[in-house]
Amino acid sequence: MKLFGAALIAKLNQIFTCQFRFGFLVEQSPEDENTVTLSNLTDELGIPRPKINYDLSDYTKRAFVAAQALADQVFTAAKVQPFSKPAAFMESDPGYFTYTDPQTGQTYPFEYHGSGHIVGTCRMGASAKDSVVDRNQRSWDHPNLYIVGSSVFPTIATGNPSLTIAALAFWAADNVKQQLDS
Repeated sequence: MKLFGAALIAKLNQIFTCQFRFGFLVEQSPEDENTVTLSNLTDELGIPRPKINYDLSDYTKRAFVAAQALADQVFTAAKVQPFSKPAAFMESDPGYFTYTDPQTGQTYPFEYHGSGHIVGTCRMGASAKDSVVDRNQRSWDHPNLYIVGSSVFPTIATGNPSLTIAALAFWAADNVKQQLDS
């Protein structure tokens, strides 16, 4: 079908006004096994490249299954046909994984994508043994160093992190000021 101008706009309006996006967002739990370390490989300047170990926890994978079950119920109740199908996911796709429910034995294919919010690697925590900075974003190893930004997040929620980053920056600034005033 070759359409141009007003006819093309009318056809697109006919199609797209009958569609909606139904997606689910799953918060990932922080996992000690998810790490960024230095690899033996180097770049052109001889700087070690990062080695990323990352996987989804069983808890997070079960959340995908629960979310998909809810989506299936909504589509069935609304008597609408889903546009994308999990069967279309391919093992070669980034973010592809399968989860086999230990209770039912059913295997579910999924494909997940990040939101582009770069977080982590300088985890905030209660002790130096399992984090990089304290609750004030002050480095455990270097008391005159504050790391401010989303790198201190031990995990990330499903919403945008901008307000949390701003709140943590103000919190860190207040603590730096208190340190300077004392």
